[in-house]
Amino acid sequence: MKLSLKIILGSLAFISLVSCGSEKESDKIGDAQICLNKATDLTSSNACLAKIEGIESTAAYAVRCNGSFIAEGFANPVKYINATSQLNGTGGGTASFMALMTFTAATTFAENLTNAGTTFSNCLKSGAKGTTLLSSFGYLAMSIYNYAKNKSGTCSDNPTTDFSSCLSSTDPNALIKVVDPTTADTDAINLQTSIGSVIISSYNISCAGKGANESLCSTMSTTITSAGGTGNVRAVGSNFFKTLACADASVKTALNLLQPGTCP
Repeated sequence: MKLSLKIILGSLAFISLVSCGSEKESDKIGDAQICLNKATDLTSSNACLAKIEGIESTAAYAVRCNGSFIAEGFANPVKYINATSQLNGTGGGTASFMALMTFTAATTFAENLTNAGTTFSNCLKSGAKGTTLLSSFGYLAMSIYNYAKNKSGTCSDNPTTDFSSCLSSTDPNALIKVVDPTTADTDAINLQTSIGSVIISSYNISCAGKGANESLCSTMSTTITSAGGTGNVRAVGSNFFKTLACADASVKTALNLLQPGTCP
């Protein structure tokens, strides 16, 4: 089942406010959502989100989650459609989708990396299936790009255009460590742990029951299964690369040093 435009637009719609705290908090959340309806970029989105600073209800986290997508330009259906079209039979595949889900609205790559992590955290706390799933792949893409960028001298600050090429230019030894669930390398361990944690937590919220996106949830399910379940977070993280390579020719080419074995 392809991602429907309604997933993200539905998630951007306002979630119930009445039960999410005091009336004063509800008013603030409502004001922030109304403000976001007119926001167009990171600056205007942040100005709206400032209205709910300190509020930690589910609805407040949903508004923060929505605000991040607006800041990254996903209020424009064209950007969303371009990204999700990569998941169909004629698209570029999961890696191409991830590249288009990366964060670029802030001035520096470091800021964008932080924003991606914050967005995933906010979406996860909101409990929204669609935006949690989308934000998880955006954060995964940014985390992988950050690792590759630190291991290569040729990666730019633009993960949207240079995602696959950055992986291709990464130190082969660094890639071997990432796909090895027993590596002692600190950077690789941190990436594996981060990826594994994101996949497990996102899968539990986004891929249960009806309405789950089959393509993205299948990637997560295959990764978790091939890792032997959720008990070994690092194994889930390292197996994510193998799952991508088995499903996506561009990643298989970029990560041609993956451990041998039959694809699940």
